[in-house]
Amino acid sequence: MRAVLVGVLYAAAYQYAVFLRDPEHLGASFWPGAGLTVGALLLSSRRHWPAILAAVGAVHLVSALGGGLAAGLLTTTANLMVAGGGAWLLQRCDATRLRSLGALMRFSVVVVVVTLAAALIGALGIQAAGTPFPYGLLVAQWVAGDAVGILTLTPALLVLSEPAARRRLARPQVVGALVVVGAITALVFAFEGAPLLYLVLLPLVWATVRLGPLGAALSVLVMAQVVNLLHALDRGVIAATADGEDARWQVQLFLATVSLAALGLAALLAELRERDEAQARLRHQAQHDALTGLPNRAALTEHLDEVLSRAGPRSQVRLLLCDLDGFKDVNDRYGHAAGDTVLREVAQRLSTSLRPGDVLARFGGDEFVACLEGVAEPDVDEIVGRLVAAAEQPIALDHGAAVEVGLSVGVARALPEGDAGALLREADAAMYRSKRQRGAAWAEGPPRVQRLERLVAPGDLPDALAGSELFCRHQPAVDLQVGAPVVIESLLRWRHAERGLVRPAELVAGAEHAGLSARLFDYVLERTLEAHRGWVEALGWSPPVSVNLSTRQLHDGALVERLGQALERSGTPASALWVEVGEGSVTDPASLEVLAALREQGVAVVLDDLGGGPDALPILAAFPWTLAKLDRGLLQAAGQAEAAPTSTLRALVAAASALEVRTVAKGLERPAHLQAAHVAGCSLGQGNLLVAPRAPEEVRDDLAVPPPGPYAPVLTALAGGRG
Repeated sequence: MRAVLVGVLYAAAYQYAVFLRDPEHLGASFWPGAGLTVGALLLSSRRHWPAILAAVGAVHLVSALGGGLAAGLLTTTANLMVAGGGAWLLQRCDATRLRSLGALMRFSVVVVVVTLAAALIGALGIQAAGTPFPYGLLVAQWVAGDAVGILTLTPALLVLSEPAARRRLARPQVVGALVVVGAITALVFAFEGAPLLYLVLLPLVWATVRLGPLGAALSVLVMAQVVNLLHALDRGVIAATADGEDARWQVQLFLATVSLAALGLAALLAELRERDEAQARLRHQAQHDALTGLPNRAALTEHLDEVLSRAGPRSQVRLLLCDLDGFKDVNDRYGHAAGDTVLREVAQRLSTSLRPGDVLARFGGDEFVACLEGVAEPDVDEIVGRLVAAAEQPIALDHGAAVEVGLSVGVARALPEGDAGALLREADAAMYRSKRQRGAAWAEGPPRVQRLERLVAPGDLPDALAGSELFCRHQPAVDLQVGAPVVIESLLRWRHAERGLVRPAELVAGAEHAGLSARLFDYVLERTLEAHRGWVEALGWSPPVSVNLSTRQLHDGALVERLGQALERSGTPASALWVEVGEGSVTDPASLEVLAALREQGVAVVLDDLGGGPDALPILAAFPWTLAKLDRGLLQAAGQAEAAPTSTLRALVAAASALEVRTVAKGLERPAHLQAAHVAGCSLGQGNLLVAPRAPEEVRDDLAVPPPGPYAPVLTALAGGRG
């Protein structure tokens, strides 16, 4: 049926071309059959091409037999070459959607090539019919007629193949635009001033700008038919100023020029529009969390800076830091995909529970932050109540199960002298207090960071620095193929005289509150370089050693100088020291500048917790990292044999590999974690499964054993699992 329909339309196009034909000269000003057949093939599956070409060939052969069998066969062959060869080349050259200047250029080149090749055969057929014109002129006229036919008809067919374009076709503004183009073309063409012809471009430009590719393609088609009809009726400026072949050449040149101009403008506008949309998408992605669609940490910080810059002494700005309770259990039991479902649903619920104008952002992980302006304390309590109630409602998962999570909320009030970082720290401290007391908690303002109530007395940490309660342990990242340590990370520990071993997170928080972060870093750096020097002296070699940098340390203007001085004092080459920074610590250009300065000194830089936040890929691509350590949560979820986290791991490892960054699977605690790391393609591993953090002398003994040394049992088991 499709082939029959195309054959009928081709017969009509053939008769239309005969009607347009100048009886005193060869051919019509354009050949619509070429444009129709090329368009029909492009809009059809290739399995329909033989039938369509057969139908078109039969119609053309019957119509052309009046000039003799040889003429009919040669011209039919040439027309089929234009149709089949043109459609095939246009598809191969990706020139079927004229939405860019490059595509239009490829389209034009293909049209010229296939019409020229076919013209060499078709002109022989016309000569066989007894035409007295020279062969070269016949070739040129064939090229011009087919090319104009394709330029004016095929783009319109391609555009109208899109459902959205067909729906727009019936709209009054589209119909009106085409009527205006046709009317103005007729008026301009009627004047006997040839330079005025190109005034036709004005309505074409107007229709193109107004309607886009649809307007350009259909306006070109309408304009071409008006010009051809007037020329066939011996009316218009070209007929009045030129005779015979000259007139037809001028019509063809005019149609080709104006068509390419309109289609080129449409392609340019489409390119510009797509570029603007791409930039808008990139801006949105840079400022929004991909999972929930909420503003991300960077957007929140920017918003807070703006809000605080206009906050006065009586400011009623409140910051609510919300943390999900029980979210880790959902991830552990149901997998990462279920956790994503929970985060999306909670984000939606929290958004609808806030007032219009309040800003909700995903701060990272299972934390959300709401910024409220112009709100009194009683209203804050009501809002917090709505947030908690909304979050605690059961959440249905994809496989039918329902889970429940809680919400801990910390509230902080903006003060005139405060900044975004201080406000977030206050809200964070209040949130942890909220977890303890199972209700919303308020932070009174700096410097009373409530989190330290659950830590230690303010004077304990300075005493620990002065005494012997602090010490370092060292854990290598190991090449999983050969069992050789690649870098050894230093980890600070605090054995409190009364509380015993203090959790590392509490140690870091306490140091930041007490203003001792810099001293703690210097302590770790000194012990690390001392351990490295001891291993080199005892064994003659040592892998590089690494220390961790916090966000606060990255913004310490003296960091680069202090680190360089420590290397010089210890006699350690810069290449032997690596620094590790968390993914969440390098979201601003200033941090990357500090890391670049360290790298210029020869210090390698490791990205830690890759995949723990929403901006993993942009951060991975933003700096020449030496290694990237994957977030332990992703690896442990993958160790549950969940498909989605494994895919995430593979994607991150592949992205890092493309950037020539080796990945470390950290947090290896169980054989399943190690197997997941292998499946994901990680080449390095770190965790207690391989070796727990060890004292310097224990590390020395491990290094004295040739690879795979102490890691042999685990790696042998992994190799057995591969087999």
